[in-house]
Amino acid sequence: MGAGVTESCAVGPVSGETAGRLRIGGWRVLTRHLGHGLFLAATLFTALAVTGIGTGPGPLGECCGYGVGISRDVGETFTEGTTVLQNRSWFPIVMEEVRPLPTRGAETGVEVVAVELATMPVPGTSEAIGMAGGDGSQVVPSQRRHPVEGFVLQPEWTVGRRHGDTEVLVRYRLRKEGAWTFRGYELTYRSGLVRHKAVLDVTMTACAPAAQVPVGCEPAE
Repeated sequence: MGAGVTESCAVGPVSGETAGRLRIGGWRVLTRHLGHGLFLAATLFTALAVTGIGTGPGPLGECCGYGVGISRDVGETFTEGTTVLQNRSWFPIVMEEVRPLPTRGAETGVEVVAVELATMPVPGTSEAIGMAGGDGSQVVPSQRRHPVEGFVLQPEWTVGRRHGDTEVLVRYRLRKEGAWTFRGYELTYRSGLVRHKAVLDVTMTACAPAAQVPVGCEPAE
């Protein structure tokens, strides 16, 4: 009989140095994957925060819920200023845009002339102008008015100081006879590093001509 050749492999304990290298290598692989996962999560969070996707309405989202109306003639302008913003968060808020939201067809009957923000005269008060004829400058002077983009709402309270509220001023011009309704304001702003979008439930109805509709644009009994 021919002699067979048998190969054998013995598995026994490894040296302490080899085992240490294996443990360190495994730990490096684990930490590398963990680091990549944390980096991807942080990148995704930053992208969502910057774009405002899934961040919710934010600290300015809990506001309002009322309706106002006005009767004017075609061609006249008026200012709606019943909406007051309060920053009750810990961070300054930087405004980007306030956009009136028309119901279907309202943009053909009413033109949005200007949107501004106005500082309130006394901290802690809510002396809004309500509805005013023209640009409302007889109530809110120009030195209190500011463009929306870049306007900073400080937190309501900082150390030893209470900041005033901010009034939204929207100037409209009636284009056609009829009743025209806007259903709210869409706010875009940043709080800290997070971008938010919020819709304020403010219904504004304008009617023309003034001689044929009651004050406040309410339906006749």
